[in-house]
Amino acid sequence: MVQFSKLRLNGFKSFADATDLDISDGLNGVVGPNGCGKSNLVEALRWVMGETSAKKMRGSGMEDVIFAGSSTRTAKNRAEVTLVLKNPYRDAPAPFENLDEIEITRTIERNNGSTYRVNGKAVRARDVQMLFADIVSGANSPALVSQGRVTMMINAKPAERRQVLEESAGVAGLYARRHEAELRLKAAENNLLRLDDIMAGVEGRYETLQKQVRQANRYKNLSQTIRDLSGLIIYLEWKEATDQCKELENKHGEIEVTITELMRIIADLSTKETEIAATLPDLKEEDSKIAAQLQTYLIEKQRCEDALKRIDDDIAKAKQTLSQSTQDREHEKEFIDSLLTSLQMREAELSRLQETSLNKETLEAKLTERDSTKEKLSQIEAEYEATRTALSQSAAERETLERRVNDYTSQLETQRQSLIRAEEELTQAKESGENLEEIKTIKAEIEQTEALIENAKEELENIDAQKEAVDQEVQSLEAMWHEDNTTKQKIISEISVLENFLKSKNEEGKIAVVENIKPQKGYEIALAKAMGDTLLAALEDPEANQYWQALSYTPEELPELSAILEPLSSKVTAPEALSICLSQIGVVGDETLDVQTILKALKPGQMAVTKQGDVYRWDGYVITARSQSATAMHLERKNRYETLNTELETITGKVDALAERLSAEKDKRSTITALRNDKNNEIRDLNNALTQNRNRYENLLSKNDTQRQAIIRLEERINNLKNDTARSEIALSEATAALEGYDDTDTRTKEETSEKLKSDLLEKRQTLSELNRECDRISYEIETRANRIEVLTADIEEARNRLATGKARINELESRYSEAEKQIEALEAKPEDLKEKLEDHLSKIADLETQRKTTSEAVHSVEEQIRLFATQIKENETKLSAQKEQRASIAAHMSSFKEKEQKALMQMESEGFETPSALWTSLEWPEDKALPTLDSVREKFERSKRERENMGAVNLMAAEEAESTAGEIETMIKEREDLVEAISKLRQAIQKLNKEARVRMIDAFDKVNEHFKRLFTQLFNGGEAHLELTESDDILESGLEIFASPPGKKLQNLTLLSGGEQTLASIALIFAMFLTKPAPICVLDEIDAPLDDANVDRVCTMIEEIGKITGTRFMIITHHRMTMARMDRLYGVTMAERGISQLVSVDLQQKLFDDLVAA
Repeated sequence: MVQFSKLRLNGFKSFADATDLDISDGLNGVVGPNGCGKSNLVEALRWVMGETSAKKMRGSGMEDVIFAGSSTRTAKNRAEVTLVLKNPYRDAPAPFENLDEIEITRTIERNNGSTYRVNGKAVRARDVQMLFADIVSGANSPALVSQGRVTMMINAKPAERRQVLEESAGVAGLYARRHEAELRLKAAENNLLRLDDIMAGVEGRYETLQKQVRQANRYKNLSQTIRDLSGLIIYLEWKEATDQCKELENKHGEIEVTITELMRIIADLSTKETEIAATLPDLKEEDSKIAAQLQTYLIEKQRCEDALKRIDDDIAKAKQTLSQSTQDREHEKEFIDSLLTSLQMREAELSRLQETSLNKETLEAKLTERDSTKEKLSQIEAEYEATRTALSQSAAERETLERRVNDYTSQLETQRQSLIRAEEELTQAKESGENLEEIKTIKAEIEQTEALIENAKEELENIDAQKEAVDQEVQSLEAMWHEDNTTKQKIISEISVLENFLKSKNEEGKIAVVENIKPQKGYEIALAKAMGDTLLAALEDPEANQYWQALSYTPEELPELSAILEPLSSKVTAPEALSICLSQIGVVGDETLDVQTILKALKPGQMAVTKQGDVYRWDGYVITARSQSATAMHLERKNRYETLNTELETITGKVDALAERLSAEKDKRSTITALRNDKNNEIRDLNNALTQNRNRYENLLSKNDTQRQAIIRLEERINNLKNDTARSEIALSEATAALEGYDDTDTRTKEETSEKLKSDLLEKRQTLSELNRECDRISYEIETRANRIEVLTADIEEARNRLATGKARINELESRYSEAEKQIEALEAKPEDLKEKLEDHLSKIADLETQRKTTSEAVHSVEEQIRLFATQIKENETKLSAQKEQRASIAAHMSSFKEKEQKALMQMESEGFETPSALWTSLEWPEDKALPTLDSVREKFERSKRERENMGAVNLMAAEEAESTAGEIETMIKEREDLVEAISKLRQAIQKLNKEARVRMIDAFDKVNEHFKRLFTQLFNGGEAHLELTESDDILESGLEIFASPPGKKLQNLTLLSGGEQTLASIALIFAMFLTKPAPICVLDEIDAPLDDANVDRVCTMIEEIGKITGTRFMIITHHRMTMARMDRLYGVTMAERGISQLVSVDLQQKLFDDLVAA
């Protein structure tokens, strides 16, 4: 068995510091006061074993397990718990069976969640939970008996109590694997549903692709129309821009004449304005001087007025101070009078209270009498309680005897009825018999069906091999066909574009000679630049305006080319009519030759050209390669067109051959797919039949097993009931005899004594109550008088202080009144001088204002004339500005139209047209047909574009995509078949796990029942009990019920027992599980709380025996002294620092050994 060795905590709940708890052999006790953190050790153990419920950890979230801080410590951000397991017997689950020590660590950080490590390696929470489930432990194991767990087991429903049986059977791991298989089954079924949905979507997409093929052709036609309209728009924009430029140039000349006249008028007006403005500064200077003098006298006037106002304000304030001082003085006198009256009253009351004396001797006498009465009352109460206790014991003894007689009578009757019912059930069970023949028949059918399935699967594998080979061939051919067909489509598209460009005709609609010329690759530019527009002439057609005519003489008769030149005729295949021309054009082979060297090498009538397009004529005319040539581009396109036609023939033959092979392979694949589907349907039908037969077989086996177990349990129950009946008859006889021999004479004597003591007790209590009231009254009067004297003394002292302050205040107010009267007299003598000065300033201000008015009118007249000239100038400047703006607008429009003209020309060049006439020729517009307006063409162009855009994205590869989609559908059908097969296997695995669990549960029930009977008798020192399965015939769904009969009581359900009896019965069930499937550790958290000393002793003895038998290590949290004494070692949890738990330990076994050695 794996051994729990050590628990290490750091930052977990109240254990802020690193703490180690050694879990040694035997009984390990944990003690400490309430709230010190004992239960945190149990929760740490559950947490490290994979607990996921924060509620079970007594928190709202899992981060609540991290130390939250205290008054002296800050909170931590991390908690860690480590559990060390020893593996001395190498019986740990895989892959840990060969390790001596297993260390499981769980760490949690705020906002980061939990992590698990096993021996330092990161693992999943699921792995840790499975590890502990395989060693019959875990966070939810019944072996971890926390506070209230015993009560929960007592109050649990039978189905909930089945967990003990499952733990004993060791099926927790099976259940976990079954749950995992059920999750996989559900996921597979969901995948199957999703796959069906996807297949429906793909099939819909396949239908959509068929529609897209029809859209592609319409898209190509619209694109060609748009290209034609685009060329017409370019030409019309060029023509419109040219016409507008001419019209705007005429308007521009007229505006220039108007601008010149306006500028002359503005110059004359500006001269007159300057002459008048010269007289303005003198007038303004004189006006400024008068204004300055006027402002000085105005300021002085304002100062005199402000001084007079301040004197009036100061007199008003002084008078207000005089009035306020009078009022304050009268108020202070009234306050002093009232204060003297209050002081006299308090002094009189204080004198009266001090003269009164208190009778303290009376209080002391009453207190002595009260103490004596209390002592006598205590003696009488003790005698009365002793008498009542003796009476209660006597009544309880008789009541116990009567209850035992009644209980044994009822129990005996119940046992007899139960015995009759059990015998009837046993007879019915034996009569029902077993279905062995039906089981054999179904088993034979299963074996036959399995053989048919194996044969069908072998055939299916052969078909799959054939299909895989065909699929690979189809995929290979499809890839080759798609690649070649894509190349073919690209070639066709390029040929179509080139055909549009190569429709070259001259101005008369004749076939140009350029169509009959084929230059070698790389010489297209040289030929086009050398011959220019002559290539557009007709060939030997006298009706054409321009044409080439064959001559009677040959090229040999003409001057030969220089040695540095090669004749162009050797690089070009051309009609005979061009042979003379081509023989006199030489190609420069050496690119390093300069211009002069090449020109000197030419004879009259000869021409030289480079491959890059530089042209040199015998008379010194040179054309550089920088100039562009539409003819050169035409020749290059022509060569490309011929090359593409050759490639198209080759690729078309290759695509057609691949298409034939691909069609044959697809027909072959369809045949194999149909055969495979038939074989899959056959296997599916056989699997369904096999599943049904297996289910029937399992049900019959389970039914027979359940029936046999029921017969065994009934026989055992009958034997138990017969024994119980015999014991109940003996117990009833003994109880009846004890009740008849009971003597109650002593009880009557004790009742008389009790009544007399009760009367004395009431009398003494009344006397004591009266003495208490009298003492309280006297004490209250003494305390009240002392408090009043203290208050009066303080009030008198305060009144005397306030009286002295009031007299000083009156003296201060009389002094303030005298000062205010003197201030008023001084202020009333000042205003006369200021009034005389103010009248003088007013006279001078009137004279200066008259002078200022005259100068201001003169300045205003001159400014008005200047303003009139400025207005006229501004009007003419406005007209000039308008004309200039119109000139700028015309210039801008001219620039805009020229830009449009240039833009149109650039667009022509980008389309391959050197001149507007070349573009007009390419449009092939009828001469007798009027040109449309630019707006109508644009509207038609936009309409065509909108029509193409409204089509949306057109898929030009729709046919190929449709073929690919068909392949996807085939793949999905295969995946669906694989999912159906996986679902069938998962269902079989779940049935197998259920079968194994039933076998283990039946075996575990028998063992747990036997152990429970023995442990119950041991704990109760007698009595009987047993377990029964209820609620269902299937043991995996049934409940577990406890029936018990403590010594002297009838057999009854657990819920009908007393609290202590229920606790002992539940403890017996828990340890019956240990004896059946021992767990490496058992935690008992205060299970001894409801038990008395005798029962605690029996429980401890039983725990010691189980620990020795099973090797289980116990960790027991307790407050009971007897339990502490039975521990092998004790761990004390203290909280010396508030909020911080600490651990101390003592090994009691080692201590006992040391004491024996010392003795």
